[in-house]
Amino acid sequence: MGESLIFDGTKFSSSTPVTALNTAEKYVATIGNGTDSTYVITHSLGTRNVVVTVIDANSPYTFTEVEWEATTINSITLNFSGAVSEDSRIVTIHSVGSGELYTTTIGDGTNTEFEIDHNLGIFDTFAVVKNAASPYEVILCRYFPISIKKSKVVFNTPPSSNSITVSIFAPLTGYKYSTTVGDDTNVDFTIDHNLGTKNVHAFCRDKNSPYEHTLVGWRAASDNSIVISFEDAPSSSSKEIHVFSSIGGIVTLTNISELNNFNITTESSGEYLVYSGSEWQNKPRVSTTAPSSKYGSAGDKKGDMATDANYVYICYNNYVDNSTQIWRRVAVDTGW
Repeated sequence: MGESLIFDGTKFSSSTPVTALNTAEKYVATIGNGTDSTYVITHSLGTRNVVVTVIDANSPYTFTEVEWEATTINSITLNFSGAVSEDSRIVTIHSVGSGELYTTTIGDGTNTEFEIDHNLGIFDTFAVVKNAASPYEVILCRYFPISIKKSKVVFNTPPSSNSITVSIFAPLTGYKYSTTVGDDTNVDFTIDHNLGTKNVHAFCRDKNSPYEHTLVGWRAASDNSIVISFEDAPSSSSKEIHVFSSIGGIVTLTNISELNNFNITTESSGEYLVYSGSEWQNKPRVSTTAPSSKYGSAGDKKGDMATDANYVYICYNNYVDNSTQIWRRVAVDTGW
């Protein structure tokens, strides 16, 4: 409590590591009665920001692409193309719990492409895109990760003003597995993820720029493996497969400047991160540049300190203008 981030010559860090706990949640149900094609599932997860996976309840445990709606914060509606045979589908509904996600509303009636600043600190994110109004049905669109803090979604036609909700998720560390596939010959690849459950979700993206997500078929071959199927043989090492059993990733960044609102210039050992009112900046613990006058200058903050050979300077108020005093100084003992 009350600690600062200090640059130790290599990186900004705290003297006490911060532990982030995640209580990601899921709900699993087996459905099918041989008659109905529509099923309302009450998951009681308290959010519309969920990820839904449907697989066959029996071998070969194939993933089924199903239209669904986030009907309420505690239920979804699945719409199959025909009657579902008795107890033939397993539905897994994931939420982030106390983990991390980013949700925003987009659409302006003009543009088809939107960049999303999710700031999650991870490149391999994925999105659930749905209508912003009832019945909140999920919409297929193109998705591209751009950086560890930004993604892009692309629609065929411009969505109307604020009509679309985009929720961006990250797989949870310790509950995910990634690998690269492609050999110019095969269309099926067995992925040994060793997550210990068939209740997983999988997505695929291009290995190289523009890193577009690719729709693929897959089945849960066992509790520890899935089989990914492409329409055409992917070229050598061209696709990345990501399998996860929990969402809400919290990630340790390698470069703090990748986050929004950070303006990190050349660092020096012992510096602090200070919020200027609009962004975080790196500054020395005590500046060796004296204020230009007792009025200070724009950006000076209450609590700033400076020193030179003759005085210690203390800022006791935020900068106001060039006629309001905010700095005081105390002479140092030059004979010490």
